[in-house]
Order: sequence, then C-alpha cells, then structure tokens
Amino acid sequence: MSLFLQHIQDLYVNGEYSKITEALRRFEKDTQKLLPSCIFRELDYANSNDYRNIRDENVFPIRFLWFFELKEQKMMGAVMPLERSHYNPESLYERWLRCLNDESFRQEAVMADVLFDLNNKAISLTWGWVFIGDTFIEDLMEIESYWGEDLLVIDNETQIERPLFVEFKSKMC
Repeated sequence: MSLFLQHIQDLYVNGEYSKITEALRRFEKDTQKLLPSCIFRELDYANSNDYRNIRDENVFPIRFLWFFELKEQKMMGAVMPLERSHYNPESLYERWLRCLNDESFRQEAVMADVLFDLNNKAISLTWGWVFIGDTFIEDLMEIESYWGEDLLVIDNETQIERPLFVEFKSKMC
C-alpha cells in the first residue's frame, strides 16, 4: 500500500487531481473499504481551480498527508514527525482563524505573500494552497477514526507525544 500512497502523492505534485480521484475510487472498489470522505472534499477543491484565479499553484494535500503519516505512525508504533504535511494542524488552524478575525494580521500576512481564498476557505502558503474548509478539525478526526488512533505530535515545550486538538475533541464527546 505504501507504493500506492507514494504514487498518489506524485500525482498531487503534478496537479493530476482527476487521476487521483479515479485511482482512489478504484482502490476503494478493490479493497471494499471506503477512504475518509474528507480526502475527496479536498480533491473537489483542487479540481475546482477557483484558487488559481488568486495564485496559480497546486493544492497542498494536507488531509491525504495526514492519512499517510498516521499510517506510518501506526505501522512504526512511534510518533513520526509531520515531515510530509509540514504544517502542524493546530498551528495552521490557529493562524487561519486569526487571519479571519484580525484584519491587521491578515494584511501583514498578505504583505508576507500569504494569500487567501476566503470564499472556499483556503490559504496559499509555502507548499501550495491548503484547503481549510468548514470541517478542518473534524476531517483530521475522520482520518484518525479510519486508522483507529490519534495522530500524535511531539509537544515543543515538554517533548512528550500528545494528540492534536484535545480541547476540541473533549467537547465532542
């Protein structure tokens, strides 16, 4: 399965989103196991090309990469650094909310070459467009549910592994 996931990642790099959707649907049919729907919502955004009117660059597949990283974490039995997804989901989401709610912070971000697709809820960062959408945290939880465990990170201050969005998840229970 790792070669398959690597193939999908390569298609993302090349911006071949419809081929990704086809390959993932074939995978679901062959394995008779549905993938997290949030991965397809992210692909729907990528296929929309709306963001290219703001900045012509590819979508960064953060949900797919969470899926990949959690698979590795599960296989290795250890917390892996978020190397593929690059962005800590909590920090990214916090930055997104701040940009939405603080006009001066958003203007500073734009001056630093960070652009926004406010209609579709996405942000253009170093690695491409990151689709935030309406269910960013829930999407991570959907991926965690698929694998049956939390995506863990190493806390910068304590150096202890911990799950993401603990406060949000505790309110959901």
